Amino acid sequence: MTGTEGIPAKRFFCEVCDEGFSCEGSLDKHCQHVHSETDGNHLQNNACDVCSKVLKSKVSLLAHRKLHTGEGVVECEICGKKCQTKCTLKQHLLTHNGERPHACDTCGMRFKQKVHLVNHQRRHTAERPFLCANCGKGFRQRYDLVRHARMHTGDRPFKCPSCPLTFRIKSILNNHMRTHSGEKPYPCPECGTAFRVRSTLNRHLLVHSKTRAFVCNQCDRPFKRKEHLQQHMNVHRQGHSVICPTCGKTLKGKTSLQAHMAIHTDTRTFVCSLCAKSFRQKVHLQRHMMQHTGEKPCLCQYCPKRFKQLADLARHMRTHTGEKPFVCPHCKKAFAVEHCLKSHLRIHSGEKPYTCSLCNASFRVKITLDRHLTTHSDQRPFKCPGCNQAFKRKDHLAQHWRTVNFNCSCAMARKKDLEPAVNHEQLNA
Repeated sequence: MTGTEGIPAKRFFCEVCDEGFSCEGSLDKHCQHVHSETDGNHLQNNACDVCSKVLKSKVSLLAHRKLHTGEGVVECEICGKKCQTKCTLKQHLLTHNGERPHACDTCGMRFKQKVHLVNHQRRHTAERPFLCANCGKGFRQRYDLVRHARMHTGDRPFKCPSCPLTFRIKSILNNHMRTHSGEKPYPCPECGTAFRVRSTLNRHLLVHSKTRAFVCNQCDRPFKRKEHLQQHMNVHRQGHSVICPTCGKTLKGKTSLQAHMAIHTDTRTFVCSLCAKSFRQKVHLQRHMMQHTGEKPCLCQYCPKRFKQLADLARHMRTHTGEKPFVCPHCKKAFAVEHCLKSHLRIHSGEKPYTCSLCNASFRVKITLDRHLTTHSDQRPFKCPGCNQAFKRKDHLAQHWRTVNFNCSCAMARKKDLEPAVNHEQLNA
């Protein structure tokens, strides 16, 4: 249809200023350049109420909603994917023919869609046009700003249908869902071990590789993993690290120092509303609250065990998979738990941070100090249920069980029935 003077009729009108356009693409461009805002609050208003996807404008949101209603959508004949318009379908078809018509003039990298090229070019220009209205932080892509804005609002729109957990980012929900389904879509090409997320597979592949791809540009020390190199760089970056004035410990930044100083001042600002127990950090209070609620939302896919936190579940899962991602850079010994690696590293460094307050003897790990403290006390908290003989240490009781006659009542006693009479705080008093 055309106007009275042969000009195409304006069938698409802007909801903001009522300006008319002859095609939907021109209307989209108008909305993007004239009415587009880059703060997180505006973008949140353009979120789909069905799937939470964030669109660049109200017009794009209206077009996107048609995917859910089925109104006016076109379908790909190859894979069946539904597209909002014929133009969107044309862009989608590039994924099937492998064509990448948009090339970066800086590095030559090619892309299927122009919007992907634009996002990529911002890596070269360091342009971050999308600014957070709350803290001023800039982002290269609109959706990165939207995800960041949820940190300020506390919005967690992605809920797990199998447990009460909610997430800020959909990809994290997808990864979490595999803890319920048992799906492991990322198999190792070397040994066949499968993993729930790609990052765990990438970390595992280093076990098969003898190469160390990440090298320190200050001292040429090689590392297998990028995060290990980043941790190491703090040694050279004295300007970025801070030192605790009380104990001399080096920390990554001022925020880490503030959290660490609470140990020395014993500042406990986070108080449980049920039992009045106080904590230095908010995350510690949140963990404690689960003791009252009994909540254990994280279920092991191999056995019936449940855990309060994903980190606890991840550690437990390694007992099934045999994964040991924490490797000593000195002797290559691997560990399933990070704190075991930290304790092991003290063998190489000679560090003994746990000191006895009574005789100044120092130890590499806290459990050894706790065991040592029993030598300063006459208390014997570990009693044999069979003969009532008492011992200062649990391993001494275990040795007692091994030496007695098999048929006597001592040997029939079970370790799980043993409860120590006092704790180590009482021993140290």
